[in-house]
Amino acid sequence: MANIRFHSCLQENQAVRDAYSMLSGNIHLGKENKDSKSIVITSSEPKAGKTSIAVNLAITLAIWGKKTILVDADMRKETTYVSIPKWVSNLGLAQYLSGHAEYEEIICYTNIEGFKYLPNGGVALNPIGNLCSERFNTLLERLKEEFEYIIFDSPSLDTISDAVIISTKVDSAILVAKIGKSNLKAIKRSKEKLEKVNANILGVVINDVSKKHYKQYLSSYKYLYNARCKNEKNEKPSKNAVLA
Repeated sequence: MANIRFHSCLQENQAVRDAYSMLSGNIHLGKENKDSKSIVITSSEPKAGKTSIAVNLAITLAIWGKKTILVDADMRKETTYVSIPKWVSNLGLAQYLSGHAEYEEIICYTNIEGFKYLPNGGVALNPIGNLCSERFNTLLERLKEEFEYIIFDSPSLDTISDAVIISTKVDSAILVAKIGKSNLKAIKRSKEKLEKVNANILGVVINDVSKKHYKQYLSSYKYLYNARCKNEKNEKPSKNAVLA
């Protein structure tokens, strides 16, 4: 299929690269004890930065030499975080699960070696039914045969249960929370939703962490601050900063 170009925030700041490396390392170490090959990324509310986490986590794993695929499993919206050329077929997850596309038609190559992408295919008529279908199980098994890591970017848990359904089929789940936005009670409710279906929750990733708070938690890692960015003097949070 097409060669989709991804932009990663990993090139922008050493601290960001190290944060994603720590997140990837924690996942890899956890995998040694329990299989965490397929992971769903979700949040308690929209705009918490889960898509940025999913994209850059997948890219980090690929850079490490792990064959990785990012699956956009939000079939309730058009794809917005990657530019797909007009000449490329718009087939994706929704079309495959509804039986209107085959596996070879929906897998996209990217500009990053070892990293592939499966688009959502646009808005689906029946997202829940698609996720509960046997074709989703078949797809997951096929992906597990071909990739070392499968990262699912799913809708938030505030009003819909897509991520809960996916969590019952994949190995693990990660919750994303955003400093200054995510409500602790909402995070607890999301955690409880996942626990009710016995999802294996790897943990919570805190997004949008300012340099000040990052240094507070990781004060011994002075090398994180060797990188200099244009906005280094600004104490505003970086949208791409994470604390795993």
